[in-house]
Amino acid sequence: MTGQQDMQANSDPRWDTLSRAASEHVVQGWSVETENRDQYFMVLRWTPRSKVNHLLHFFITILTCLLWGIVWIILTLNADKEKRMRLSVDENLVVSTQVTTVG
Repeated sequence: MTGQQDMQANSDPRWDTLSRAASEHVVQGWSVETENRDQYFMVLRWTPRSKVNHLLHFFITILTCLLWGIVWIILTLNADKEKRMRLSVDENLVVSTQVTTVG
């Protein structure tokens, strides 16, 4: 057997499918937190890159006679929160995704 044939004989299609799905999310900024080869799942984590600067928005709200407060509220409600994603693959090579928000 050549090296490539040996790799193909030892490759696991379920794990390969899961790894490809995870790598697509890693490119988007997610990071792998946990992986379990026996149960075919991975947990990925996404941490927000920026947060709302509440002190700055407070001063802008005061300067604009509270009008900026509407923008501040919208930004705060839509602010990115840390998320966790559980990727798993079944025996039919179907990847399922569950996303939860932390905090």
